[in-house]
Amino acid sequence: MKPIRCVPTFLYYAAVAALLAANLTGCRSFSLSPRPFFPANGIALQPGEPAQGTIDTGELVLSYALALTFAPARQLHLSGRVLSVRTRADKVTVYLHILDSAGHDMDTAVLYTSGFKPSNYIRRPRTFDTTLPLPPGAAAIAFTAFVQPSAGHK
Repeated sequence: MKPIRCVPTFLYYAAVAALLAANLTGCRSFSLSPRPFFPANGIALQPGEPAQGTIDTGELVLSYALALTFAPARQLHLSGRVLSVRTRADKVTVYLHILDSAGHDMDTAVLYTSGFKPSNYIRRPRTFDTTLPLPPGAAAIAFTAFVQPSAGHK
């Protein structure tokens, strides 16, 4: 004997889908304003000679060299290498953030990723070398990193 349902199944699924869509739309419209990076973490983009240095993100240390070009378009040439990682890691990802004069994130790019659980016998290079277009209003760059700690499995 079949149970008697007050609401047909398709109406139930339609109502759940509508609620889910409304919630997802609401989350996007009530998002918080982006948090600015602190000036100490930002590297000002100055025309002239190429710049280089080292950055400690808290999870890793990397060295970088950058150069700006203005003709035919504003571009940033960035190269560098991950020098050290604080903990043993399965995956390391380094992000570049392009910032406006107020320190808000205008664009984000992945500079380096190690891949998931690289083999112990194959050492992947820890270098990056890229050229990116700079959006109008870009005043500085900043680096962040995601390090997934090693689970200790082989």
